[in-house]
Amino acid sequence: MKIKTSELEGASLDWAVMKVEGWDEGMLGAIVRQAKAGRGVVSPSTDWSRGGPLIEKYRVDLFAKRTAKGLFGAGIQGVGRYSANSYLIAAMRAIVAAELGDEVEVPDELAEDDA
Repeated sequence: MKIKTSELEGASLDWAVMKVEGWDEGMLGAIVRQAKAGRGVVSPSTDWSRGGPLIEKYRVDLFAKRTAKGLFGAGIQGVGRYSANSYLIAAMRAIVAAELGDEVEVPDELAEDDA
């Protein structure tokens, strides 16, 4: 199912980030299975030890800005700015947008959680 990058969160956002990072289909499938079981495999959108290095790698700018979608913002030059309720979520959305675009095709099992 296609989801706007600006609306990705939770396991679907983590899945998209790991897709950007080059995880193969087997590893991406593990995220789906673990999410369905209520456990997380890897969560760069909530774990600074995972997401922090990606912020540096992709040169994401962080800023505070109150919007309808949250207080925390992130952007990559030439891509756009994304807001969320945390810097990590906003930054991961910016990374996904830079690499995969404004909409992402995520597994239906994950998309249901974002709907």
